[in-house]
Amino acid sequence: MRRHQLHSELEINKEKGESMKLWKTISGRSARNWLLPITAATCLLLAYPAQAEPAQPFTSAAQEQAAVTKGVVLISANWGRSWGCGRNDYAQLQLLGFDKIEPGTRPLSQRPELVIQGSESGNAQQIPFSNYAFLVDPGEYEFSLYLIHVARSMTQTAHFSGDRKSLFQDGRSKVGSFKVGAGEIVYVGHFALDCVQAPMPWRFYPETGADFTQYLDKVKQQYPDLDTSKAVFRLFETQLIGKPYVLP
Repeated sequence: MRRHQLHSELEINKEKGESMKLWKTISGRSARNWLLPITAATCLLLAYPAQAEPAQPFTSAAQEQAAVTKGVVLISANWGRSWGCGRNDYAQLQLLGFDKIEPGTRPLSQRPELVIQGSESGNAQQIPFSNYAFLVDPGEYEFSLYLIHVARSMTQTAHFSGDRKSLFQDGRSKVGSFKVGAGEIVYVGHFALDCVQAPMPWRFYPETGADFTQYLDKVKQQYPDLDTSKAVFRLFETQLIGKPYVLP
């Protein structure tokens, strides 16, 4: 998964005084007070129903009922611990959420339409990416929620998160979005932590056609009724947690 020389880019941004601005945009917290307990509002958010119809894990039965009206999103995430992440002993991505863009403003407490969530333990050097396929209503989905568990020591651990309050501006996500149409199967990326400065979500991807085919083969093993030959490489679009890329 390509990093696009992130380290050197961050050094350039630091010289321009923009590195901290980027981190604040993603985290919604200053560098001095980011190690705080997760707020009750973030926990409660997942208990409230979504505004539009929530994403469904792909099954052959669900696809038969919605083959024409829904699309399929392929997304992967690494939920393992990243050791030596920034200034921490480790950090661990635990949750990602995406809102379907709809007219009007939704309350902060409303659950995103697409949520993927990992486990509480593990080692990122040993655990592979987890692959997911979801049936979703066609439309555009924007990044609206993340949760990261961090440990500065064996006894000092906490969570920090980003939600609509910190990630949105003028009613839209500052982080990015992806699109899927009815009847489409769209791959949007591999999400994991980047640890160059401080832990933050980052969108990675297969670099070659052969790598993408190998990924689809794994998805096919997990979802044998999914026609992965129709999958489209269309990455989650972002200027903050990834770089544009078109499969050669």
